[in-house]
Amino acid sequence: MKVQLTNQDIAQYIGTTREGVNRLMNELKKENIISYDGNYIVIRDIKFLKDFLQCGDCPVEVCTI
Repeated sequence: MKVQLTNQDIAQYIGTTREGVNRLMNELKKENIISYDGNYIVIRDIKFLKDFLQCGDCPVEVCTI
């Protein structure tokens, strides 16, 4: 699924600052959890994110990751 969001949009969605999102994204990139392909964020380790967020096994249609 492709969704166009800015770091500010993400920050508002999760209730934090743009700077906080920038730090988190940089850390996730450094740990190879995500990468970038042009303007897109590529999730490279979905299991890590699901475990970190204590995510259930919801269908992809309703997944909020």
